[in-house]
Amino acid sequence: MANKTVEVYCDAGISPASMKSPTSGQLLPELVGRIIVVIPALDYGHIEQMKEGFRNKKDKPAIATLETIAVRRSKEICLQKGMANFTILTDSKSVATDSRIPEAKWLEPGRLQLASLLLQRIVNRAKYLRRSSRKVISRAPLTEVQKDAFRLFNAESLDFVLSRSAVWNKIQAEIAAATGAGQEHL
Repeated sequence: MANKTVEVYCDAGISPASMKSPTSGQLLPELVGRIIVVIPALDYGHIEQMKEGFRNKKDKPAIATLETIAVRRSKEICLQKGMANFTILTDSKSVATDSRIPEAKWLEPGRLQLASLLLQRIVNRAKYLRRSSRKVISRAPLTEVQKDAFRLFNAESLDFVLSRSAVWNKIQAEIAAATGAGQEHL
């Protein structure tokens, strides 16, 4: 893998949702940003919470700032891992061109953004629990995917093995099933 360029996916998101437990959610008074870095070739993932440093001059959430932090953190991780050839893929075109990190490239529409999929699944669980907290009286037993989403959602900063993540494995199985069924758009 020394001469091959390794693809590093990163994404960021901001949410007011929280998970008090794997089966209950709530709305937080403040926003929490999260960055995620995925390096499939190394079976590596990193998720990190941000509670400050991603607001603009008007004290509004600035997703571009958080995306820039994700790109910078991705580069730091790659350098810490001794990687020589890597490309950091982000779905933010402005961040890819303005980040002053030459390894950052825009992941054009139509290509699968693995970090975004993973982060979306993790955050969506919290959103679902928050919305359904007053409607659901009894929940089905927890699945491994739900337990993993809770663990990743609440991690302040966590390096993890992708292949040991139930959420990641479910995404990979869905991609394999979709592409095997002739859905090349994935």
